[in-house]
Formats: sequence, C-alpha cells, structure tokens
Amino acid sequence: MWPLDDITVYSTGMEIKDTPFDWEFRKTVNFVSDYYHNSLEGYKPPKTGRICIQINKDSVSQEPSYFGAICTLYTTMDEELYLRLSKVGQYRYLLDLIHHTVMEAADKLGWDKSVFESAYQTVLGSDFVFEKRYKGKKSRDRKSTGVAILAKTECRATLKVGVATGDSTREAVLFDKKNWWWGDSSYEIAAKCKWIDQDSFGYESKSTNKFAYYSVTEDKVKTNMHFEGSVF
Repeated sequence: MWPLDDITVYSTGMEIKDTPFDWEFRKTVNFVSDYYHNSLEGYKPPKTGRICIQINKDSVSQEPSYFGAICTLYTTMDEELYLRLSKVGQYRYLLDLIHHTVMEAADKLGWDKSVFESAYQTVLGSDFVFEKRYKGKKSRDRKSTGVAILAKTECRATLKVGVATGDSTREAVLFDKKNWWWGDSSYEIAAKCKWIDQDSFGYESKSTNKFAYYSVTEDKVKTNMHFEGSVF
C-alpha cells in the first residue's frame, strides 16, 4: 500500500506572497505541514496518496474533491492577522488551519480522526521543536544501543546518532543539510541507520556506496556524503 506522501498547503492570497516571489510563507507552512504529516506515524486515509489544502481569499464551502489519489480540501485565512503574529504565533495559526481543515474532511470522508488529533497534540505539545527519535538498535554484542535522532527547522535537517554503553552516552552529528520537508532524504537515511560493525553506528548503502557513521573507538564521524543546496 502506498503511503500518504504529503500534506501540502497552497495559497492564492493577496497580502501573503508565495513562491516564486517570496519563500518566507512557503518555508513556514511547509515546516508545519511536514511536522504534522510526520506525526501521523504512517497513517494513510483510504484511497488517499496526497492531501492538498487550497487557501482561498474568500470564504468557501466546497466539498473535498479527488483527482485520482489526490484529495483537495478548501479553506480560507485571515492574512492580515497572520502577518501580525510572531513566528511561533504563525506556526500555531497554520497548525490550527491545517488540523481543522483535515478534521472537517475526516468527518465527511470517514477518516480516523484520532490519528490526526494525536498528531496535532504532538506538534503543539513540542512547542514546534521538531525532533524525531528512531527506535534504538542493539550492537552485535548487545552491550551498546545506537539510535538515530532527526531534528528539523524551517531551513535545516540535522541527523545525529547517539550510542549508549552502560552509563555512558555519546552523540555525533552525521550531517546538517537543507531541509526539503516531507521529500527530504534524511527520513530514509535515519530509518536505515544501523550497526555497520561492532564499533560503528550510522548509515551505509551497498547499492550507492554512500556512508555516514560514527566510530565509537575513534570518537569521530566518517562520511562520503555531501549535500549541495539542491540535493534532497
């Protein structure tokens, strides 16, 4: 079954400029929608591969519509109020807009509303600090546990690994790159972090020969992964 790829918000407002004219709103709304989408923990509404939320200038009463597996929802926003808010206030405004729009659709389309409510509370309860800790993995001798930790802001995606042995815990940054939100490769890389050998924890791909891992013995990161601004 294909996953729910993303929840994307589009604006046709007058006061708020979107890409390609201005990236400020796009970065902000993508960060919030990516965090909310990731907090669904893999939930996929029936027959839905993408959710697109269309913000119109005037109040709308359109029903959810489908084009294939793309579900489009419609809403409006108070642009002048939004622009007066602090950055955290804008995060909260957009989170509420996304959540309320999706919950209305969930009620009409029979989606599991508890999953969306849980995602909303996760984002709100974190004060918009996006940090995802993956399941810990035991070393081959069972003495150490390695874990991948992905932190995201509007602009950056940072992947760290932590290695715990007894009462000692070490952390190291594998990479810090531009954030491409729901399409960012850091999700897949973090999910595939493992023990490379008895000493090293991180990412290694035999198909691409790319690697980024932390050597416990040498206390250093080894990598051949380099991310340019346009690389996801």
